[in-house]
Amino acid sequence: MLPRLVGDPIRVEIRPSLGSHLAGASIPHRLILLDVSVLARRGEFERILIHELFHFAWVRLSNQQRVAWEQVLAGELRKRIKGELGWSAEWRKNILTGADPRLRTPKWRRYACESFATPLPGCLPACPHTTSSHSPRPPAECAGTGLRSSFRLAVESRSDRTLNTV
Repeated sequence: MLPRLVGDPIRVEIRPSLGSHLAGASIPHRLILLDVSVLARRGEFERILIHELFHFAWVRLSNQQRVAWEQVLAGELRKRIKGELGWSAEWRKNILTGADPRLRTPKWRRYACESFATPLPGCLPACPHTTSSHSPRPPAECAGTGLRSSFRLAVESRSDRTLNTV
């Protein structure tokens, strides 16, 4: 179960197809669109819905909090830590140049937002070890849920991604 959310309602709609996307969020319209295919695999709906909800949390963070998160990610890049906790963050990470973090380019800021919104392998409601990307859990706790495949960030690198960061 999700914690109580505060703020104006966010409408969630299931659509027959979103093309190549599984979901999308419109912050100004307070709308989350989900492809019907997310209902087919155990835990996928929850994982993707929480990811989209975290986009709404990202815009409510202060600039100082967002920069603090960016510093964690920049530190990972300096250490050449590979992988991410979801494909939407990982492909953005893989196209970054060395100058992107320093210049805070739009490409870098999109990556930071996607990384922030990507749940950590606590597996969310499909697994009893519910967490977000702000509370590290080893992926072994997700056994049988089918949710581990997108968690490619090394376990030892996940401990820096906590609420203390932001």
